[in-house]
Amino acid sequence: MKCFRKRALAQDLSCNVTAVLLTGPNETFGEQLSKWADRVLVLENERINTYDSDLYTSILAALVKEQQPFLTLMGHTSWGMDYAPALAARTGYPLATDATDILLEEGRPQVIRQMYGAFQHVAGITGADCVIAVNKDKKTPIFRVADYGIADDLFTVVEALKEKAKSA
Repeated sequence: MKCFRKRALAQDLSCNVTAVLLTGPNETFGEQLSKWADRVLVLENERINTYDSDLYTSILAALVKEQQPFLTLMGHTSWGMDYAPALAARTGYPLATDATDILLEEGRPQVIRQMYGAFQHVAGITGADCVIAVNKDKKTPIFRVADYGIADDLFTVVEALKEKAKSA
């Protein structure tokens, strides 16, 4: 998700964007972050100059517990994907990976993400109350795990659902 989208999301939520930078001494990237965030927290220490998943997770978990943000976003980098699950487990915050956008529905953030294959689809829907799969292929494997399967064009189905919802 682009930085400008984070700012728009924060405005929708009536909150501020805080960026956190874990860095070694004499890093100047914090100045660049200030263009995109209302507040920049720079945690500068020789020990965090070299990436350490456990250390980063501990630092960020303490920060999240102290600051209690409404939403925590991190870059989809190898480091972010390494410590994000541990951070979610330590803080109790939910984790959504590969986000391409976040929408607000009734005050709740809805994560939009791209799905790539059957494994990701099944993993992404695990624990959902109701799964509706739409696919042009009548034999797609996702229909075996979905509560409802619709063999049609996604955009045709979405328009029909929108119309039905408006009349309800």
